[in-house]
Amino acid sequence: VTDLAPNVASADLVGSGDAFTTGQTGAVSTYRATHPYLSGEERLRFIIEETGGSTGSVVFDAGDYPPSALKDKGSLSISLAANDLKELILEAGRFLQNDGTITWTVTGTAKVRVIRDLPREA
Repeated sequence: VTDLAPNVASADLVGSGDAFTTGQTGAVSTYRATHPYLSGEERLRFIIEETGGSTGSVVFDAGDYPPSALKDKGSLSISLAANDLKELILEAGRFLQNDGTITWTVTGTAKVRVIRDLPREA
C-alpha cells in the first residue's frame, strides 16, 4: 500500500504495482494502528492495469466480515480491455474479510497497485 501525501507526486501509475496472471490471487491488509479504514476515515484506491495486450478481469471477493451490512451484495468483477488502466475505491463493508484483508483473483495478465487515499475532510 502506498500512502498519498498532499502536494507530492506520490505514485507513477503506469507499469507499477504487483504483477498477476490467470488464477493468481492477491490481498491487501486494511489494518493500521487505529483501524481508520473500518471507521470510514480513509479509503484504499485500487489501480488495475491490463499488461498482456489482451482482455482480462479482476474479481474482488465478497466480504465475510460479520457486522457488514453489504457483504450479501457479493463479489465484484472488473473487466479489462487490452492495455486498459482502471481505478476504483472499494467499500469496506462489502469486501472486507474477517482477517482485515480485501482479496481478489486475476484472469489474464494484470498489475494491481493499492494506494491509501487521504482522509476525508470533516
